[in-house]
Amino acid sequence: MEALRSVPELQTILLEEQDAKQRALAHLELSWIALREGRRDSAVRHLREAVALDRTLNQARLRLRELGESPRAQAIVAATRSAREGRGPVRRALRRVFQRD
Repeated sequence: MEALRSVPELQTILLEEQDAKQRALAHLELSWIALREGRRDSAVRHLREAVALDRTLNQARLRLRELGESPRAQAIVAATRSAREGRGPVRRALRRVFQRD
């Protein structure tokens, strides 16, 4: 989906809008712009803000999953990283992640 508003307009919404849903949608649009410009980290930040403001905004949640930013994906990365750094076996760390479901 293409952004319908300009970056300055979206930034104004973030600063002045009282409605959390509208601010969440502005973050969602800013994430699309960031992705189109190749700024993945910025897009992820905007998507996380969108979800924090509106937990029902499924477009933001789905895009985070597509980018490998789901809570489960983050837990797997953290578990393998800690195992590589000598803080425990990978198998045990991953078992803990998958037992959360």
